[in-house]
Amino acid sequence: MDDIDADAQPVAGAVPLTDVNGLAAATAARDAAMQALNGLRRSIRARAIRALVDDEFGGIYQHAAQRVNQFLVDLRLDPLPRAHHVTVTADLTLPVGDGTPGTPATWHDTGCAR
Repeated sequence: MDDIDADAQPVAGAVPLTDVNGLAAATAARDAAMQALNGLRRSIRARAIRALVDDEFGGIYQHAAQRVNQFLVDLRLDPLPRAHHVTVTADLTLPVGDGTPGTPATWHDTGCAR
């Protein structure tokens, strides 16, 4: 039977598991590194989205969005948020005055006063 740990050599800078203070320090260092990594991920994602919104890529927006989305996914970050385009049409009639007392005018959504 082969014990793989029998000839294991210590790694420089490794914290022995019996050193409680060293283990706490290693845990704190790991936590700080994870926080920094998460901050970097958020920054990369936010910057990529900002570049897309500001049209820094030029060309066809849909193609640029696909490239940015693939870039984020390749980095194992969340993909771009998905938006849904909704068009709402409303027919509004608003009473407005034409400057003459007692003479109301009506403004329609076509932009014409009647």
